[in-house]
Amino acid sequence: EISECLVGSEMCIRDSNEDPVVPLLKCLKQYGLAEQSMTVEDYKAIVSDESKDRDVFGKYFDESVPGYDAAKAKQYIACQTEA
Repeated sequence: EISECLVGSEMCIRDSNEDPVVPLLKCLKQYGLAEQSMTVEDYKAIVSDESKDRDVFGKYFDESVPGYDAAKAKQYIACQTEA
């Protein structure tokens, strides 16, 4: 059951014992898509605000954003899918 879907990154948080953002954020950091200092709370605050999400991660999911990076976009999607 999906308990919450976040706009922009289109990530759905599912009910479970482990917060699904933990492995997602680990993946994003591993590939240089998120700052190493970013916490789970930071990530949730960013993706829950469409404007902040676009500013921070838009270059990985929105082709109209200046600096869009197609190669990193594929990895961003892979992290979203694997988490």
